[in-house]
Amino acid sequence: MFPPVIAERLKGEDPAKVEEMDLGCSEIRDEDLVALTPLIQLKRLYLNATKVGDAGLVHLKALTKLENLALNGTQVSDAGLENLKTLTQLKVLYLYGKKVGDAGLACLKHLTKLEDLDLRNTKVGDAGLVHLEPLTQLRTLNLNGTQVTDAGLAHLKLLTKLRWLDLTDTKVGDTGLEHLRPLMRLEALCLDGTKVSILGKELRGRDHAKVIELNLNSPGIRDEDLVALKRMTQLKALHLDNTKVSDAGLVHIEPLTNLEQINLTGTQITDAGLEHLKPLTMLRWLLLDDTKVTKAGVDAFQKHLPECKIVWSP
Repeated sequence: MFPPVIAERLKGEDPAKVEEMDLGCSEIRDEDLVALTPLIQLKRLYLNATKVGDAGLVHLKALTKLENLALNGTQVSDAGLENLKTLTQLKVLYLYGKKVGDAGLACLKHLTKLEDLDLRNTKVGDAGLVHLEPLTQLRTLNLNGTQVTDAGLAHLKLLTKLRWLDLTDTKVGDTGLEHLRPLMRLEALCLDGTKVSILGKELRGRDHAKVIELNLNSPGIRDEDLVALKRMTQLKALHLDNTKVSDAGLVHIEPLTNLEQINLTGTQITDAGLEHLKPLTMLRWLLLDDTKVTKAGVDAFQKHLPECKIVWSP
C-alpha cells in the first residue's frame, strides 16, 4: 500500500517501470520513502522542500539507477549522505541547505559520474572541496553562499570539464582566480559579492574566447578591470550591477559584439557611456536602473537598437 502522496503520482503507472517521481513541496515523510523501493527503474527523484531527513535516505540505497536526485531545502545532513554511496549512476545532485558541510562531501567522492552539483548555502568550506577532486565529470558546480575561500579553489584544478561555476557571496578574491586557469572549458563564472577586484590581472592567460556568461556584481570591480574582457569575444551575458564601473569602463565592452544581455544596474553610467554600447547590435536586454542615464539617453539608444529591451526608471 503506497502512501497517498506517492499513490497519487503512480496512478495508472506500473511501479516497476516508473523512471521519474516528483515529491517536491509535498507532505512526504522519512518513513514514506520505503514505498519507493519497488520503483527499481527510477532515474529521477525530486524531494525539494520536504521534511525528508537522514532516516529517509536509507530507503534510497537500493535505487541504484538514480541519475537525478534533488534534496534542496530538506532536513538531510552529513550523516544522511552516507546513504548515497551506492548511487554511483548519479549525474545530478542538489543539496542546497544549511545542514550539509565538509564531512558530508566525503560521501560524494565515489559518485564519479556527477555532472551537476548544487551546494548553495551549505556549510561547505575549503576542507570539503578536496572531496570533489575525483569528480572529474562535473560540468556545473554551485558554491553560492558557501564558506569557500581562495585556498579551496585549488581543489578544482582537476575539474577540467567544468563549464559553469558559481562563487557568488563567497570569500573568494583575486588570488583564488589563479586556481581557475586550468579550467579552459569554463563558459559561465559568477563572482557576485566576492572580493574579486583586479580582474584584468587574474584572468590573463585563460582561454577567454569560450566564456559566454560572466557575473561580476562586486563593489571591487572598476573600469580598469574591464580591460580583461576585450578578448572574451563570445561573451553573451555580462552582469556588472552594483560595481564601480562608469562610462570609461564601457569602452572595453565595445568589441564584444556577441553580447545579448548587459546588467548595469547601480553603476555610474551616463548617457555618454551608452555610446560605447551602440555597436552591440545583438543586444536584446539592457538593465539601467539606478544609473545616471536620462530618459533622453534611453530614447536615443532605443531608437538605435529598437529590438533591445531596456529596463530603466527615472
